[in-house]
Amino acid sequence: MNILIVSLCVIILLPLAVLMAPLSFQAQVSLGEKAAGMGRLDWAGGLLTASFVFENSKPDFCVRFVTWEKRLQKTGDQSRRIKRNRPKKANRRLSTGYIIQFIDIRLLKEVCRFLNSFQRSLNLSLAGEYGAGDPALTGFIAGILAALNNSRNLRLHPNFSETTLNLQGEIRGRLIPAALICHFLVFLLAASVRKIWWPALKQKFTIKGVC
Repeated sequence: MNILIVSLCVIILLPLAVLMAPLSFQAQVSLGEKAAGMGRLDWAGGLLTASFVFENSKPDFCVRFVTWEKRLQKTGDQSRRIKRNRPKKANRRLSTGYIIQFIDIRLLKEVCRFLNSFQRSLNLSLAGEYGAGDPALTGFIAGILAALNNSRNLRLHPNFSETTLNLQGEIRGRLIPAALICHFLVFLLAASVRKIWWPALKQKFTIKGVC
């Protein structure tokens, strides 16, 4: 009986310990004609560490747990082989009408509230130009960035005429995973956000029920 109680306590407390342990991260990235970047993630004061470096589509990952370490590196030949065997995806572009039906001041407020909940935990710096290929979507992104720019170092310029992404930035921070999950769930359940994903989810289960 004692063994059963101890096992139940471990099963309950272990996930809580994992979610309550602090998670620190830092990353530098450059996106443009050539992508390059590096980053590091430390959990529980460095008990578990993950890092990555990528340049010219050649990522190098490294995971370390206490003294055990594993390095994963993709060679150029592997990258070309994976890319050649991958089926081509259809060119899907969000229409302006589809986007506008979800864009309103309430959605913008919820997005800003979610991002601002981590304002003290994040140190973000970004510079460059961006464009989504659709003026409505680009304007929506610009509105969010403008609302957040009073507390972060964002020097981003929207391009309403074409799809483009040319960014250089750095981010570092320290978060509690449990707090991140709670804030994210509150964000998803907000009325202005729920109306985006709930109809699609409901339709998916309805189709499965009919089949």
